[in-house]
Amino acid sequence: MERAELIIKTSQQKSEGYYFKALCQGRRGQITGLLNSISAIAPFKKAMETAAKLDPYLEEGGPHRALGRLYQDLPIFLGGNLKTAIKNFKLAVKYGPHHPENHLFLARALYENERIEEAEKSLNFFFLIESNPEEKKEGRELLKVIQTRLKKSVLHDQRTHNQ
Repeated sequence: MERAELIIKTSQQKSEGYYFKALCQGRRGQITGLLNSISAIAPFKKAMETAAKLDPYLEEGGPHRALGRLYQDLPIFLGGNLKTAIKNFKLAVKYGPHHPENHLFLARALYENERIEEAEKSLNFFFLIESNPEEKKEGRELLKVIQTRLKKSVLHDQRTHNQ
């Protein structure tokens, strides 16, 4: 946190300072728990939005990826918003198309938003990119859920159509 503050002090136009400051705030919030970190939400958003404005390509779309996670994970009464999360994840994909988490997080958010076919497409991109074993496992699990859901939908449509 101190280094991030130093970067911001020496150069307010360096996105890294804002980005790493927000990451530190977010990590601190995860450690202390949601109720103890409510006051950190607004500064986190402001720092990440500043980082995104200064350099949306930083860490392969990292500021938008972090904002997407925030909006996806926060309860609605604290500002959580799945549509805003999806918007940010799509921007993360735009600025970091070769970063696997961008596609994985977008797929998860699309699935949660009942946009099943779009989620499957995002996962297909995810599997084309080199990722770590944990991410691959998470992607396979999500794909299995999506494919099961799509099969059920097709079977339901066929039964409805045949009646």
